[in-house]
Amino acid sequence: DRLCAGGRFEIVHCRTILSTLVGHRLARRFGAKLIFDIRGFWADERVEGSLWNLSNPLYRALYHYFKRRERRFFREADLIITLTQRAKEFIRSLEPGRTVPQVVVVPCCVDTDHFSPDAVDAEAVVRHRRELGISDDAFVLTYLGSLGTRYMLPEMMRFFGAVWRGDPNARFLFVTRDDRALIHSAAVDAEVDPSAISIVASTYEEIPNLIALADASVFFIKTGLSGKAVSPTKQAELLAMGVPVVCNAGVGDCDEILGETGAGIVVDAMTEEAFRSAAGRMRAWSGLAPDQIRNVALEKLSLEIGISRYHEAWEAL
Repeated sequence: DRLCAGGRFEIVHCRTILSTLVGHRLARRFGAKLIFDIRGFWADERVEGSLWNLSNPLYRALYHYFKRRERRFFREADLIITLTQRAKEFIRSLEPGRTVPQVVVVPCCVDTDHFSPDAVDAEAVVRHRRELGISDDAFVLTYLGSLGTRYMLPEMMRFFGAVWRGDPNARFLFVTRDDRALIHSAAVDAEVDPSAISIVASTYEEIPNLIALADASVFFIKTGLSGKAVSPTKQAELLAMGVPVVCNAGVGDCDEILGETGAGIVVDAMTEEAFRSAAGRMRAWSGLAPDQIRNVALEKLSLEIGISRYHEAWEAL
C-alpha cells in the first residue's frame, strides 16, 4: 500500500491468481492498470493434480472461491496474459457477447543461446554417456525435469516400454531430481527392465550436454481444463536443441507446435496400440531435421519472442 500510495506505479502486473488477490485490490484502490498474468488455471491444476479432492468440503469451498475470483479478474483486468492460444480462446468463451479485456499469449520461452547444439561440450557428452553406461548405438529417449503432480509417469513408462520392446538396446534417461524409487517402480509396473532406465540430477548449466544424448524426448500431461493453459518449458528447451518430442494430444498448444510443424509426434490415445505406432515412428524418425526442429523453437518459443510480446502488452496499456 505504501509503495502504491506514492503514485509511482501505473501498472500492477500479477503473475498467478494468488498474487492477483492482492494486486486487484491495489489496482482498484490506487487507479493503476491491472495485468492478470494467469500462468495457468490454478484451482483446476490443484484438482487435476490430485492435491484437492472435491469430495472434501474444505477443498470444494476453496475451489469454488478461486474460480469465482478468477472469473472476476477475467472481467475486470485491463489485460490478460496466458501461456497458450487454447487458454485465450477458452477465456474469451466465458463471456459470450461481452467485451473481454485484451488477451495476449506469451508461451514459456527458452534461452536459445544456452540451449543450442553449438553450446554443447562434446567431452562432457562422452563423459555422461560413459558414466551412465549408454552405448553409442543405443536409442535414447529422455524425460526432462520434475515429474510434478500432473505428469503421467506410468503412461510415459508404458510408451518407453513400446520403444524398448522394439529395440531392447534402447534407454530411458530421466534428467530429474525426483525420487528414483518412484521411477523404478513405474518401470516394474510397465514390465520394463529397470536396467534400461538411467536417472541423473543436473545443474542448469549441464542440461544441454545431457539433452545432447537424446534421440527423442517425451512428456505426457493430464489434459483436463488445466491442460488448456500448459506450455511446458521442457518443450522449448528440447526443440531448441533439435530434439523431436512425443506428447499426448490436448496439452496447451503442443498439437500445433509439434504435430503440425513436424517437430514431434502427438499421441491421440493412451493405448498400447497408439504407443507402438508412435514408438515405431519415432525410432524411424522422418520428421524435421535437428536444425529445422531448432528453427521451430526460434520462431515460436525464443526469449526474444517472449520479451517482445510482454513489451507490446505493457506499451498497449
